[in-house]
Amino acid sequence: MLFSELAPLEYRIALDAACAWLAPHPPLRLRGEQPSLAAELEMRLAHSLQPPWRSALWIEPQRDGWQSALAELAAALPSQARLAVLFSLPPARRLPERRDWRGGALGEQAGGFERFLQALPDNSFALHSLHGLHSGQSVLLNALAALARKAGCLALGDRLEFTARKSYIKPLSRSWGASVALALAVRR
Repeated sequence: MLFSELAPLEYRIALDAACAWLAPHPPLRLRGEQPSLAAELEMRLAHSLQPPWRSALWIEPQRDGWQSALAELAAALPSQARLAVLFSLPPARRLPERRDWRGGALGEQAGGFERFLQALPDNSFALHSLHGLHSGQSVLLNALAALARKAGCLALGDRLEFTARKSYIKPLSRSWGASVALALAVRR
């Protein structure tokens, strides 16, 4: 795979985090609704096409049909199974790498992500954690680091960049302007 074919960094980091959380619970059910991320998924996780599954990874739920897909996953997964769901949020639209992506991502729709979270308990899932990636904090700190370097303050630029990296993935409640969200849930 060429570097130019890689998914945006925030999606790769979210997939890595999801994989680490799901890896101890094979076999995995994969539901990928964004073809542009297919190559990234193939590099990370082995998945099974046939049940029984003990975990699931759902990439980019779409506006149309997400309720039935969630119900299908709830019916297919046993109690204590893990579910990781990767969402694009409205700020993701500004990422140049995403210009050619197809579909209508649920998370980019006004209130779509919140409706999904509200539907989890109705489908026997308990939310474990929510993470935001590529937050406004990290973008701002990276811009300040670049300015500090241009001003000749290299040490300050390094410290700002390090702080930006620490802010790249945070709990969603503390991650304003995040372009990607990762929801982790457990089947009750």
